[in-house]
Amino acid sequence: MKSSAIWALLLTACAVSADPPPGENPPPGKDAAPSPSPQNDAGAAPDSAMDPDTGSGGISGGGYGFNTPHQMFDAVNQIRQQYSNHIPYDGYPFQGANANTMTWATLLTWDDGLAAVAQKEAERLAAGGTPQGISYPFQNDGQGEGFSTWGLTSDQYGVATRGDGALPQFKNAYGVLEPPHHAFIAANGFYRMGVAYQTGSGAYNKKSKLGVGAAEGGVNVTWWVLIFQ
Repeated sequence: MKSSAIWALLLTACAVSADPPPGENPPPGKDAAPSPSPQNDAGAAPDSAMDPDTGSGGISGGGYGFNTPHQMFDAVNQIRQQYSNHIPYDGYPFQGANANTMTWATLLTWDDGLAAVAQKEAERLAAGGTPQGISYPFQNDGQGEGFSTWGLTSDQYGVATRGDGALPQFKNAYGVLEPPHHAFIAANGFYRMGVAYQTGSGAYNKKSKLGVGAAEGGVNVTWWVLIFQ
């Protein structure tokens, strides 16, 4: 094939793109998972966030539409910015009090060390470990997914949830179907208090960094862990 024809094919391929389908979570940005390839898959640990190719031993996302920790990180920053004008909350959900000032960073910075801690915890949970800390259900929906949280009054604050891709849609009081009630979404009041406008607590109320871990705990089931510092 002549070089001019090859260049024409390459330009055509680069020009073809499609917008991601709408969903309850923001579309992946620059951190979207790479396409499956020998380079991407070589040496990657199975069922680990280090191999994000969905369906090839990677992270399914558990219904969130994310298959890399960075995509969940972006979602956390998005919800904190969304609620940046809300009255800040200091303490575990319904165990603390409103605060006068938001002392946590609204836009958190990714931290590799915290991500390693989060990944280790996600893999422990995916292997059948017991969640630590305080457990919260999905507010006002007993069939929704809950989360556990710990360490708010320490240097590292953790939040973990088990996302299941098979979770059905939620039918509200008016009979209208809503997106599935996964724990880490704005519709969950406990998550809003624990993450979206959280600013606690005490001597550790100036957290500015975040690491995220993810590990598969079954078919289309992902354990997500957030570690703030």
